[in-house]
Amino acid sequence: MTDEVLTPTRHFAQSVKRYRTTRGWTQPQLAERCQRLGLDWDRSIIANVEAARRASVTVQELLTLAEVFEVPPVLLIFPVGLSQETEFLPGLVVSTWTGARWVFYGDDPAGAAPITLYAQHTEQAEHYTVALHDMLAEDDALEDSELRRRTEDAMQKLRTTRAEIRRHGLIPPELPNDLQHVDDRRYERLTRERIAELRTAARRRRQKPAGGSSGIDGGTRP
Repeated sequence: MTDEVLTPTRHFAQSVKRYRTTRGWTQPQLAERCQRLGLDWDRSIIANVEAARRASVTVQELLTLAEVFEVPPVLLIFPVGLSQETEFLPGLVVSTWTGARWVFYGDDPAGAAPITLYAQHTEQAEHYTVALHDMLAEDDALEDSELRRRTEDAMQKLRTTRAEIRRHGLIPPELPNDLQHVDDRRYERLTRERIAELRTAARRRRQKPAGGSSGIDGGTRP
């Protein structure tokens, strides 16, 4: 941890060097990894970045380095837990955590609705996936009223969040194959017929061959 107050650009320079060295990579090795993702960096560029001889960084460079290091992009410019304060803007020093939060939410929480709703959607989709799996694994799921109620409640919360996302004029996240029924009103109640349909669909998906490896949120890696 350092007590020196740095700008996000200087933090970026230090972060690149720190993440590179902790992974045991040389500058040419890091450059090669960047080039695989379409960023035309060589050893000299990385040397200049790490020495803070570059005054700025592009969005593509920030995102590529974050993907190469497999860290959230915000940690490259706001190293939470490693630096107490950051010169957020010229002459404006804030806590590093405050700066990191601003990247996501800004000054007005209402303006961060897309991020807040999408984060809520992700959590609820994961919760419903677990509840659905548990219910389908039970032979007497229909008789277990508490299990079915929990599953229906989890689905309703997810459905409500998707409706709220649309109310804001936004596009809801794409649902995975096993949750496509969430937008189908026929599944508002998990009757015996609907549970049987979900089990059949799950069985068919398990019989299909698995797809290839993926990168960020399902994007393919080179």
